[in-house]
Amino acid sequence: MTPILEVQDINKIIDEKVILSEFNMAIQSNTIHALLGPNGAGKTSLLKVILGINQYNSGVVRLNGSTLNIPYSKEIRRLIGYLPDEPMLTNLLTGMENLSYMNYIYGKPKSDGELASILDSNGIGEAKDVLVKDYSKGMKQRLSLAIMDLFHPILLILDEPTLGLDIVGVNNLKSKLKNYQKQGCTVLLTTHDIHFCQEIADNVTLINDGCNIDQGATADWLSKYDNIELAMIDKLNLSKEA
Repeated sequence: MTPILEVQDINKIIDEKVILSEFNMAIQSNTIHALLGPNGAGKTSLLKVILGINQYNSGVVRLNGSTLNIPYSKEIRRLIGYLPDEPMLTNLLTGMENLSYMNYIYGKPKSDGELASILDSNGIGEAKDVLVKDYSKGMKQRLSLAIMDLFHPILLILDEPTLGLDIVGVNNLKSKLKNYQKQGCTVLLTTHDIHFCQEIADNVTLINDGCNIDQGATADWLSKYDNIELAMIDKLNLSKEA
């Protein structure tokens, strides 16, 4: 079966510093795949390569078997959803106005009642008329997740989606991602939270210093570790033994 997303031999170097080194990764369709690593491992840099935001020195990125060339076409961009680690919202608009604006941009008209229902389901319905500049970080993250409900990409990419969320927000996120998966969406997310991975991911790629330490790890395998450092040390040792 052809993976929905393939990253092959990606190298990215900035001012002689290696950001990504011979990075390979394949993600199967209709799975939740976690890119797990400590801060500064190269997770966000890899996402920006996949999204076509950052150019790379060499390698290939494929979506559904087709090679992607920067700049991506409008048709390709419509297939991919992206939630960055810092919500990209308009602070001087209300939550409802932000959602209405993005609804217009996506060209997927929904009624005000439907938009209000989306905000309610994401736990910010009572703040729909509050300016986003007065939202907490967690509320901004929830509003960004609400925007994801406006359209249905085949590949949804999230960068550290649990940042700023309380336990209720994290549980809502897990439920939402599982629901996206049921609808046929493939999810790629980054995190340094090993416990979140254990609960949500079908497969895991371990990344550190811009290198793929291992692909194909599962939540079951991760269950014996308390933190990502121990998991990575074990994987490195196993690779040396092999």
